[in-house]
Amino acid sequence: PHPTLFDSLVVSLRTLATDPPPLVVLRYLWAVLDETGHHPEITHDVASGLPLPPRPWYLFRPRLGGLSDPQSLPPADLDREHAWKVRHETVDLLRSIREDSARAAHTQTLERGVRLLGAYARDLFRAELPTLDAFLLATNTPARAEGQ
Repeated sequence: PHPTLFDSLVVSLRTLATDPPPLVVLRYLWAVLDETGHHPEITHDVASGLPLPPRPWYLFRPRLGGLSDPQSLPPADLDREHAWKVRHETVDLLRSIREDSARAAHTQTLERGVRLLGAYARDLFRAELPTLDAFLLATNTPARAEGQ
């Protein structure tokens, strides 16, 4: 049992009346990953451990559990690596979710965050998330990870 997840679900359902649904789903996905010990690393490079410098985009490396600086990998590794490009706006949003300070964001950025965490959860748990897929379909958002 995960009482914290139950509490997060109750809060999520209550905030659906006031917050955009993608923000509610994103907060809950973060809570699920955090409570199960799988929240992604979003402040330090998962390969080097160094703080991530400001970049227009980063690489999300699901097998390593978070972000990497794309300039730290040789171009040949970028082609072979199982990694997804993530825009800095999405990273900033995830950081605000982690700090519980996310209040408003552009709808596309919210949906990118949902797609990223959903793809990570699918990859991590090796399971489909049909409810999340249905949510993304309802928002006309493809359930894919590229270009988050």
